[in-house]
Amino acid sequence: MTMAAAIEGRTAEAKAWSQPIRIASVDIIHDLGAAEAIWRACENPHVSYTPYQRFDFLAAWQRQVGEREGLQPFIVIAYDGERRPLVLLPLTNKTIFGVRCASFMGGKHATFNMALWRKDFAATATASDLDALVAMIQAQMREPGRVSAEGRADTQPIAPNATSEGRQQNRRIDLLITKANQR
Repeated sequence: MTMAAAIEGRTAEAKAWSQPIRIASVDIIHDLGAAEAIWRACENPHVSYTPYQRFDFLAAWQRQVGEREGLQPFIVIAYDGERRPLVLLPLTNKTIFGVRCASFMGGKHATFNMALWRKDFAATATASDLDALVAMIQAQMREPGRVSAEGRADTQPIAPNATSEGRQQNRRIDLLITKANQR
């Protein structure tokens, strides 16, 4: 009887996934148009995001602000083994104090600078998953040793910690792309 209930219920209708939810590959896209279809597909109830990560908002921001500041799209999309997006990092490249850095699109105009995360992956992601993400980004760079991800809020704040807005800006992980032989 229990088996019959499961067969007749939603459990039987759920799609079985053949592989665990882990990062299998990464694409880096430098053109908003090329990322649009995947990005829009990520804007669904199974993905964590806010209006500030929507394609329409950040595409307009890139056209109106990013391009004028010389920022280039650096969109990272991590996929599982069945090529389903797990995380989309809407980043831009910019140079800060001679170091080329990837930062979230939207800058100070977006209340939340964050990625679009598939909820089931976000709930189970580990430090190893994030290390794998960085390693896959590094593998696509000409000089992989120039890429690192570091939490710098404590040692290098970008805003005063005296206000909640400043503390919010300092909650970040910087993806650094350094000059050759600078590390």
